[in-house]
Amino acid sequence: MKHSFRYLALGAGLIVGLSVLLWAVASGSDPDLSDGRHTTTETTAGTAASPPATPAPAQKTDPDESEPNPYADAALNSQILQVADMYEANMAYPPFSQPIRSAEQLRQFQPNHTPSHTGLPFELEDGDSVKLSIDLDRYVYFSNEVIPVAVSVISDKGLSASAMEVRLVGDQGQELMSHVTSDYQKQWLTAFDTHTASTGDWPIELQVQVRVTVNGESLFMSAPLRYQQSVAELVAVNYSDVNGEYLTIPLEFDVERDGYYFLSGNLYSAETGNALVHLEAEGRLAGPHDAMDFRAHIAALQLSGDEGPYELRDVAIVRTSEQGENYDLYGRAAKPGFHVEGFDFGLYQQVPYEDPLQQERLEFLKTLGRL
Repeated sequence: MKHSFRYLALGAGLIVGLSVLLWAVASGSDPDLSDGRHTTTETTAGTAASPPATPAPAQKTDPDESEPNPYADAALNSQILQVADMYEANMAYPPFSQPIRSAEQLRQFQPNHTPSHTGLPFELEDGDSVKLSIDLDRYVYFSNEVIPVAVSVISDKGLSASAMEVRLVGDQGQELMSHVTSDYQKQWLTAFDTHTASTGDWPIELQVQVRVTVNGESLFMSAPLRYQQSVAELVAVNYSDVNGEYLTIPLEFDVERDGYYFLSGNLYSAETGNALVHLEAEGRLAGPHDAMDFRAHIAALQLSGDEGPYELRDVAIVRTSEQGENYDLYGRAAKPGFHVEGFDFGLYQQVPYEDPLQQERLEFLKTLGRL
């Protein structure tokens, strides 16, 4: 599957990169990693033979050029072994059923549920400075949704904007909607209600553009976003069940555009609200109705110690672009969370997850770290 190829490519790229670094240190070469260029010295032969010359005194050779630095070798080997340890720790879980171990990791698993922030500092002609920022609650918006915008002007000296204009514009700079205010204190909260506009010919890629006047100077900045019709909607999560070592979670979709889809979501504890497992799935969806499953592996569930019930949230639905199409397109969930049944861990088969290719890559990494 395409998703499996992605993990294969990442693993292969990691191994190739580590191999190149190891060769560089072992051979004593010093590549310039900043721009990829290497300096070479060219020697040109003479046109006539010369008599033997008195040998010049031996010159002291830079030890860095004569032999590899053993400490550099040890440091590189240690780093490779650390990578191998992290790789081995994740091998116990399928790539489509990964435990969520930290708040930072959870943020990475919330692709369209994380606020978008754009900020820039500005130097004014009188020497003062301000920071202008635009905050959106996410990056992708759908037809008839409200797009909330927060605009802030931050100044150590208490400077504020005397006028402000916020515009929603298309990819060619065409104005779609706008708001203007002169009643502004530090932060202005406004919104574009796309339900009130004729959006049939709007492009997918839009910008929020802001122009403010501070101390008589006009400041400008923008933030990108996407606006589109939803191509598929998760409308229901049907009754979950234990199948071998997996908790199978059936997903039901209304599909507007057939295509190959990547799905992701996060499983939370219904009791504590803690994030437990990140889930992924992929495959074709066809309209008007279709289904796909998430599968949570027992090892990932047991790591959390929570037998359920659960709640599925942060669902992301992406239809990959096909030949002749310019964009991946997004779907959405009908509601923020869906109930998922839980079961006693004793009902699962205790079958460890194994991938022979992952094991081969791990052994190769360990071999590199021991060289």
